[in-house]
Amino acid sequence: MKETMTPISFWFLNHLLEENELIWQLDEMKDKGFKGVFIHPRDGLETPYLSEDWMEKVELIVNYCEQIGLHAWLYDEDPYPSGTAGGMVTFHKPEFLAKSLFMESMVSAGGKLCFDFPVGRLIKVFAIPIKDGAQRSEWIDLTSRTGIVRVNWSPSYVHHWHYFGRYEDEGNPHWRTAAGSSVYRTMAVLPTGDWKICAFVIRNIVPSSRGGYADLLNPEAVRYFMELTHKRYAARFGNKFGSTIPGMFTDEPKVLGIVAWTEQFPSYFKKMFDYELTDQLPHLFMQLDGHTAQIRHDYRYALSRLILESFIEPIAKWCQEHHLLYTGHLSPEEDPIGQTHFTPYLMSLLRPFSLPGTDLIAGLIGDEQRPLLHLGPKLVSSVAHHGGKPGAMVETFGANGWDMTIGDMQRMTDWLFVMGITDIVTHAQFYSIDGQRKREAPPSIFYQSSYWSFYETYSQRLTDLSNRLKRGKHHCHVLLYYPQSSFSAYYPDEKQKMEQLRDRLAWLQHELLANQWDFDWVDEDALLSMKLENGKWKNEISDESYDVLLLFGDFLESEAVLFCKRMVDQGAEAWLLGEPPRLIQTAQKAASNVASYTEQFWSRQIVDPALITELRNTVKREVVLLEAADSEAEQVYAREVYMHTRMVGSAKLIFLVNGQKKWRRLFVHLDEAGQPKQLSLAPEGSIYLEWSKSAGWKQPLDKVANSDLYETPSVTLDISDSWNIQPKTDNVLVLADWHCSTEELLASKKSITLLPIHRLTTQPERHMQPGEHAYCRFFLDAVPAALYLVTESFALTNGITISVNGIELNTAPKRVRRYDTHNYEWNIASVLKQGLNWVTVYFPNGGVFCEPLRLYGRFLAELCYAGAMTGTIKQMDTALDGSVFSEWSYLGFPHYSGVMMYEKELVIPEGWFLKEEKAASIWLQIGNLADTARCVINGNDAGTVLSKPYAWEVTTQLHAGVNHILILVAGGTLATMEGISKRCGIFESINLVRY
Repeated sequence: MKETMTPISFWFLNHLLEENELIWQLDEMKDKGFKGVFIHPRDGLETPYLSEDWMEKVELIVNYCEQIGLHAWLYDEDPYPSGTAGGMVTFHKPEFLAKSLFMESMVSAGGKLCFDFPVGRLIKVFAIPIKDGAQRSEWIDLTSRTGIVRVNWSPSYVHHWHYFGRYEDEGNPHWRTAAGSSVYRTMAVLPTGDWKICAFVIRNIVPSSRGGYADLLNPEAVRYFMELTHKRYAARFGNKFGSTIPGMFTDEPKVLGIVAWTEQFPSYFKKMFDYELTDQLPHLFMQLDGHTAQIRHDYRYALSRLILESFIEPIAKWCQEHHLLYTGHLSPEEDPIGQTHFTPYLMSLLRPFSLPGTDLIAGLIGDEQRPLLHLGPKLVSSVAHHGGKPGAMVETFGANGWDMTIGDMQRMTDWLFVMGITDIVTHAQFYSIDGQRKREAPPSIFYQSSYWSFYETYSQRLTDLSNRLKRGKHHCHVLLYYPQSSFSAYYPDEKQKMEQLRDRLAWLQHELLANQWDFDWVDEDALLSMKLENGKWKNEISDESYDVLLLFGDFLESEAVLFCKRMVDQGAEAWLLGEPPRLIQTAQKAASNVASYTEQFWSRQIVDPALITELRNTVKREVVLLEAADSEAEQVYAREVYMHTRMVGSAKLIFLVNGQKKWRRLFVHLDEAGQPKQLSLAPEGSIYLEWSKSAGWKQPLDKVANSDLYETPSVTLDISDSWNIQPKTDNVLVLADWHCSTEELLASKKSITLLPIHRLTTQPERHMQPGEHAYCRFFLDAVPAALYLVTESFALTNGITISVNGIELNTAPKRVRRYDTHNYEWNIASVLKQGLNWVTVYFPNGGVFCEPLRLYGRFLAELCYAGAMTGTIKQMDTALDGSVFSEWSYLGFPHYSGVMMYEKELVIPEGWFLKEEKAASIWLQIGNLADTARCVINGNDAGTVLSKPYAWEVTTQLHAGVNHILILVAGGTLATMEGISKRCGIFESINLVRY
């Protein structure tokens, strides 16, 4: 697809789906700049997955997306990982359960052996001598000496009921017992000496609450999965494929178990490597001898090829035949050890994807402290670059919690873009956060969030960057060889060596990126397809060229070594970092004595710390980034600034991201441009640059970054005092502290507050006994005309009743959208009293008290003490007057998660404006605020600022005389979701600044 697809919603369909609500939510996403939605079944879905009702809802979504101009992307699972069709694959056909090979072991000193171990499908039992240099010929195969025994007797009992009745009436007592608990037993006599006994058994992976995971190594299981999902979608919506429905997402397919297995694996392996894997099984669990590394590599390689051929390629082919983009991601991308376990040779697995992807969770990004996190996006973007793909996708923002801000999101996506990602899938837009749903990998970046009304600005930025970073082709100088064979050789037991290699990998990639030596990862398959052109490594598919190949790791595949030797002999640069590796025989190649290969296959051998200096001395870069040193008189190479460069003909597109939390004064040196481009880069900020011969330097996206803000202003006017402050929507008080008792205490006037407090925000989902009551109190300084008690759908089930001051709320609540589509409220003003008030929730049949209740209305709230949830509600009749330098909690809004309005009438004298021919630049600046703000001057929207610096260019909006200034500030959603008083508001001075 040529047009940008970004942003795309990861739309969590996680409740009973209602047509009007689906349409309303699609309109909301369209209004906020989304280009499409992934139709993602998720935990909490109450519309039966793949039922006719589900298909009707999908049809409604697809048709309405077509009507309003959104893409409707399909998702192949409920919920994840892909391959089970919501569990139906293994529920319907248990023979398709995923399998793993297990090793049971013991040590023996020889002599008589009796070894019992759990049952499964027995493959082999070996006795292996424990000594250095033990040979395979010394192993003893004990498989034939193994069988089933039952080891536990049941209690004895008299048993008649299977037999003719007269036996019981006239016969002798029929005593019975039975031996159970079947196990395998190996019995043998071993020579004297130290032995390790190893038994190898295949077992199904234990099913989870979602059913058992499917055996994705079994083509029949995958075909059945596709019959249940892909083919049914094609039958229903095939006429929309390639247009309204552009593609399908597969989510985290993988193999399970330390040594994943399937019935056909031994024959598949022997065909590939020409030896019996079942005769070498101990190597897969233990380091034994010089053959272990090769056998482990062969196993992991075969495993990767089998999941590729059984699952990924058939689905990719099906998508291509049906005019769909095949997208999604495989997990874990950020950890090479985890990849070796679940998705070995990941780059090869990603190659068939039309739009390869990764994911980013928990709010962490790659940096000097967490350098390994660069790996996921760099691997995926490298696959996209090598394959000439239209882009690289990321599913991001999941599991960040309700405290995440748009500024946090911008920081994450800037980093992802500079790593080569082009398309952003926002995890997630929750259909509902009713009950426990709000704790299922939050946040919901949707109508439930305080910043949702400002979201279009962020969406537009994503769209703009995606569009620009898809132009031309990626340009970098370095190829970095991915050391998968080393991790395969060490897995699973050589943990220290794997961790040392992982740390080295992380350091190397960060050292390159932090010094603006962008690179692409390359594996053996991609490397062998390259050629040498003008002394550079050339990818013929993408037409990208690289100056140098960097090799590192403890093992290297033989074909890669021989290929490097040929290329180096022709003048290519291949640098070996550290000591020469051991060689691993490449799969499906004629056997050779690779262990004895001693020829030099590199052009230069260097130590890791010298890498950057060697690159600077050897490779000429078109773009060099310097920064002002502490003295300001000299310039040094910039560090901790990431750079992504693209070429459009002779024009250059440059995206820079600051990896540090401080301002940077940078100088971009480009030979063709003459004088360096000077710029200032905000803490953890970014700048997008373009240069061409015709237009010179341009900064088309970041108005603030392209301004005079970093110069000394000519005039500053402090306008911090006398603002009117009021919330845009009702205030809220979270009722989170509850006292629980099986007694009814309120009517009997027994003490309630002496009972322990159960705080539902930090201890959610309290299981209530039948007949148990929960009590929560709050205080009123006066009875208001309206005060709304808001709950969720759990309170409408299982006979639960709610009372206020002992009066049951027996009228049906009104369904409203306070913070979710499944909110229900009562106006409780008529049952309130001045002073102490009690809310009681009664569970006659027991149940789960899963969520606090909340009070909404026009009021101010004052918590009793720091950390308390109990509060006093005071009337709010007018807007607040006074200083803006107060957190919302101090103003009476400790749990408010909406938009606060700051308004001011400002008189500006005529003489404040310059009359010179060259107009002044006037900015409204706020020193600091939380979290996001929009500025409106005299009714004209000056724009939304997502993160620091908080500044708006208002030259044309202001005039002499009276000016109306409105600043809308969105705080974090955490306060309302979890009852935590988050620091929100404007904290530093507000100035008008003239340059």
